[in-house]
Amino acid sequence: MLTNNKELTTQIIKQLAEAEDVDNVILDVCQTTGYDWETAKALVAQVQQDREPEIAKKQLPLMFAVALVIFLGGLVLVSYGVYVLVQNQAAPADFQAYLTQIVEKRVNPEAGFQSAVRSYLFFFFHNLYNPITTLVFGGAMIYGSLVGMRKVWSALMSRW
Repeated sequence: MLTNNKELTTQIIKQLAEAEDVDNVILDVCQTTGYDWETAKALVAQVQQDREPEIAKKQLPLMFAVALVIFLGGLVLVSYGVYVLVQNQAAPADFQAYLTQIVEKRVNPEAGFQSAVRSYLFFFFHNLYNPITTLVFGGAMIYGSLVGMRKVWSALMSRW
């Protein structure tokens, strides 16, 4: 480290763990020690690099809560998408029968076609686009929460 001052290092770790802006931490180091900006920036970067597991452990409660909420939200979206896709397995046959009814009962060809197109778009959105979209977004939320917690998990697992 650039300094052996444990009190300064502890203060930097505390501020970084509280997710304070790095520039504010550097400014505080400048004011506390009288270092110029570049020296203080190098000190903060070195403390941040050397003590990353300790900083991650101090951020655990907040990061865990946020990651858990995002993970559960993603799980709900994935579950909904799977449920809708499974429930609508017979939907293509039903939809084809519905389109046949519209086309056979049409009064004029243009109205029947417009009604068929509207029905198809509704079918596509409700039975395919909506559940597939929820699967993709839900999966992304789950993946993002796991990646976001990677540093915290590695810091916790390093103890064992």
